[in-house]
Amino acid sequence: MTGGMPSGDDVTGFLPHDCQARIASLRERMLAEDYAALLVTDLVNLRYITGFTGSAGVALVTPEALHFITDGRYDEQCRVQLAASGVDAEIHISGPEGLEPELRGLVDQAELTSLALEASRITWQLKIDISGWIPKCEVAAAPDIIGQLRMLKSPAEVSRMAAAAELGDAAFSYILERIEVGRSESEIAREIERYMIDNGADALSFDAIVAGGAHSAMPHARPGQVRLVGNEVVLMDFGCIVDGYCSDMSRTVFLGTPPEELDHVYEVVFQAQAAGLEGVAPGRPCSEVDALCRDLITSSGYGEQFTHSTGHGVGLEIHEEPRLSRAGADILAAGHVVTVEPGIYLTGIGGVRIEDMVLVTDDEPLVLTSSPKELIVL
Repeated sequence: MTGGMPSGDDVTGFLPHDCQARIASLRERMLAEDYAALLVTDLVNLRYITGFTGSAGVALVTPEALHFITDGRYDEQCRVQLAASGVDAEIHISGPEGLEPELRGLVDQAELTSLALEASRITWQLKIDISGWIPKCEVAAAPDIIGQLRMLKSPAEVSRMAAAAELGDAAFSYILERIEVGRSESEIAREIERYMIDNGADALSFDAIVAGGAHSAMPHARPGQVRLVGNEVVLMDFGCIVDGYCSDMSRTVFLGTPPEELDHVYEVVFQAQAAGLEGVAPGRPCSEVDALCRDLITSSGYGEQFTHSTGHGVGLEIHEEPRLSRAGADILAAGHVVTVEPGIYLTGIGGVRIEDMVLVTDDEPLVLTSSPKELIVL
């Protein structure tokens, strides 16, 4: 459709937040960056500031107003959800020509000479289209300022993530009794997913990872039809969504007696993850948390086999800022929710990863996932 809206899958779950406070924070950031207007096209960011969970819409935010544009499918839904979330917005329902005439009219009406776009969250084609629609208005690239606001979680957000983490923990307890020789990785993965959905999850954070034996040396292995044969590790990574918010956890168990080296590897990862969790504190650079895990693994002789970052933020998306990596420039603050998930992967043998989701507080870090991490042998 000519001049269409950004679109995607509906985001599941809806319980309203006080989005007006979020919009006020956004306007403060816009003022600091000297943006006269920001066009929010990313659906996750749009949900964060408006509560809207549909699959097509944008918001034009200025210091004085918020203009919400969607199509006729979401006329009633957007009015209900924005009102429930406390959003004071002017709602515009696009016609057959889509976003173009609505946006052009609003830019002209406000006499805007510049418009900031979410540079890291907009397609190149949409950027070209918008520039063509409003040739007299300068289109500028803006950093992901809403994504930065999303790093700090409110108590309501944390409670939803804690509920999702609790479901993940329950799924882990459930599946431990059902991992056995002869079952395929895919069977186990689907059973984990079914358990979470059947017990209250709105959706999955991502497709569950279950990898046995040498397959587990691939950090993001896709579960296949290969059947477990015993005397191997089984690595699992999964999570679910509750009222829009994600959980994420990883555990590795032994099915029988795997190669002897993996006993030592498990202990190294266990100690590295504990060091990382202990280091999660407000005021600490994310790169330092990564170093706490990475240095311990490196000193144990497995630095080259720790092939990913230590962790990432979690929230409305499974991977958010801040990033716990060697290049992680953000500073942890109370209200951040991050994962700590070091791993060691030995080609042809197997891999071990232990992952928890943790809330940064002004006191001790609060680990939201509570499944046991001591070595489990089935």
